[in-house]
Amino acid sequence: MKEYTAKEMKLLKANPYTFKVTKNKLYFTVEFKEAFWTAYQAGMAPRKILEDLGYDLEMFGQKQIDSIVQRIRYQAQDRCGFRQGENRTRRKKDDVSIPEGTSIESKETLTRILNGVIDGKTGQYSREVLGKIPFEVSADPFYSESNMAHLRRGADAPGAGKGAEHDIIEADE
Repeated sequence: MKEYTAKEMKLLKANPYTFKVTKNKLYFTVEFKEAFWTAYQAGMAPRKILEDLGYDLEMFGQKQIDSIVQRIRYQAQDRCGFRQGENRTRRKKDDVSIPEGTSIESKETLTRILNGVIDGKTGQYSREVLGKIPFEVSADPFYSESNMAHLRRGADAPGAGKGAEHDIIEADE
């Protein structure tokens, strides 16, 4: 991780597009992100954009520039848009949208599931929650008992005289 020197921090703080700078991190303004994204969408190279927006390229390695592009792209495509400074948004447990018309029982069940009503030992949902889900919860992995039984029946069929022998048919090329 890049550590900025005191001199670099002073230069970065002087740029009007810098929201905040710490020893380890540089935060950009919304205006920077909008200008960067517009120029990037127009086909401009990230290094050229940074330079045009007043940043000294000596302070940025290629990995850091790639990270800036990735974070700005993520915000540009996010429904919340560009945010000033810190890029992280935290989801609150209670911030859950349940569709209109959902029954009270289903809403309660969905809320419990989303809030993690899970058996800590097994990692499975508790019997209380599973009993209220309005659909059957089942897992059918490749090695399930029903799938293995089907494979055994297919493998045993030729030995039991249930298969038919035939010649190999060549495909036309």
